[in-house]
Amino acid sequence: DIYHDLTPFHVREILLVTSLYDAFILEEEERINENLFGQYSDLELTTAPRITNASDDSEAISFLQQRYFDYAIITIRTQQLTPFELAEKLKNIKPDLPIFLLLYDNSDLALINRMSEKLNIFEKVFVWNRDSRMFLAIAKYFEDMMNVENDTKVGLVRVILLVENSVRYYSKYLPILYQEIIKQTQRLITQDNLDPMKKNLRMRARPKVLMALSYEEA
Repeated sequence: DIYHDLTPFHVREILLVTSLYDAFILEEEERINENLFGQYSDLELTTAPRITNASDDSEAISFLQQRYFDYAIITIRTQQLTPFELAEKLKNIKPDLPIFLLLYDNSDLALINRMSEKLNIFEKVFVWNRDSRMFLAIAKYFEDMMNVENDTKVGLVRVILLVENSVRYYSKYLPILYQEIIKQTQRLITQDNLDPMKKNLRMRARPKVLMALSYEEA
């Protein structure tokens, strides 16, 4: 019965704010919602989140006023406003809204390195590099942050601590780490010959991943 009490929080709604060009790439070429749903299905995960795309600040604010979102992702290239200005506007509407900054590729790292003092408004910064697994990794990382206190206390769930201060490298590590943890947990569950419902519940006991950017934070 303890499995029912694990992982009470699931990411269901994500607001993605990006430029029209990046929105086209994500939706038309990468088919991000389809890929995300496919990844959840391939890994036998439930509750795949929905990504809602906004192309500018007014559209993002309109969505925020109409619906609830678990968190927002802002890409480095946005319409009219900088990502930092846009994040401030969204925080004015929903002060407790978690916001992630998503860089297009590693070439954008030089830009944010010059603006490191402004990054505190974001939960974390990630590099996309056209790896669609990044969206699943962000969702699972956020779920782990929200659930880790409950799950370690209620179910003695284990924790993996990733210590890395390079955006370039933890953006590579995290999608791989989650994929391996989920697959390994599935292999262990398969050996126990559980029915589908019990398999889904047992998946909630997988190790949680926390990430620290410094020795002190770790």
